Amino acid sequence: TLAEIATAAAATTRTTEKTTTKLPTTKTTTRAATTTTMTTTTTTTTTTTTTTTASTTTTATTTVQQICSSATWNSNGTTLPIANVTAPEDVGVDSRQNLIVYSGGHLLKYFNNGTTVSLLSGLTGGYLFIDQHDNIYFSDGENNRVLLLSFNGSVTTVAGNGTFNGSGPPQFAFPEGIYVDKNGSVYVADSNNNRVVKWLAGTTQVTVVAGGNGYGNQSNQLSYAMGIFVDEINDGAVYVCDTYANRIQKWLPNATAGTTVAGGNGNGSALNQLYMPTAIIFDPNTKIMFISDYGNNRVLKWLVGASSGTVLAGGNGTGNGTNQLNTPNQCAFDSKGNFYVADYGNNRIQKFAFNTSSCPAQHG
Repeated sequence: TLAEIATAAAATTRTTEKTTTKLPTTKTTTRAATTTTMTTTTTTTTTTTTTTTASTTTTATTTVQQICSSATWNSNGTTLPIANVTAPEDVGVDSRQNLIVYSGGHLLKYFNNGTTVSLLSGLTGGYLFIDQHDNIYFSDGENNRVLLLSFNGSVTTVAGNGTFNGSGPPQFAFPEGIYVDKNGSVYVADSNNNRVVKWLAGTTQVTVVAGGNGYGNQSNQLSYAMGIFVDEINDGAVYVCDTYANRIQKWLPNATAGTTVAGGNGNGSALNQLYMPTAIIFDPNTKIMFISDYGNNRVLKWLVGASSGTVLAGGNGTGNGTNQLNTPNQCAFDSKGNFYVADYGNNRIQKFAFNTSSCPAQHG
């Protein structure tokens, strides 16, 4: 509930030590580490998603296609008619416009033909990332590792040791947000260690690229980092959802401190505030951030350098109406610019249609 979130936020802001508490509405039970398995159970569903031209960017799950700075979306979302969605924590769209959802310990794939496949099971909370080859990376939280489910179906551990909860360079303490760059290097929000680390592709070399200076809200600290995004086009900056500090931090390469680019004005609901942001997508062309404002039940569109954002979805109180969200988690775009939200508290995936008329030069 929002009351539990507020209690957790108040508790974390009163201490300078590292938190070991996951967002209370994101994980309500503790599961033992399990062996991840592949299953092929399928069910039939109906879906309105259609196949479109594949993305040409390097990050299929975070594509921002055909979107201009004036872009808008329908304020009323539609619930996708897909089965087995319980407290979804993440959603992604692959290059074939199939939907990938993490829900209830399972990574599910919803094909355009209506078939549903369980890709992985026995997972313990985390985020997913889809690369340009439709390989899926997943941060398996309580198992302190990052898994790679390749397009051919094989599963490997690409970061972390899978068992140890620690703070040494190659170890995780509940990894959350994940990003994979065009070279295959893996960035991970090491949440309970209050830092973001980078695993260099093809090596065991690990570097801290944000935080790592204890729990706190100083410019060189993070307070339970969650969603992350890397700007590979401009300056290589890492954008971090600094969840318990209610802000988005931008960390340049080799920086010793971050800069607040959204929020940081307390945990309120004004348009210059955030309340436990959990996810971010950054468009490097327009420099617009799309932020899942978990505690305010909304998603904000926020231009880097602006003092406030605008509401893209939700923001109309807690509820299950078409214009409402209930503790939204991760989000994604498809190749047509439609926006998808893992509406955690409502056990659904919401789709907000892109208004093509808002970008006439691209859709004329």
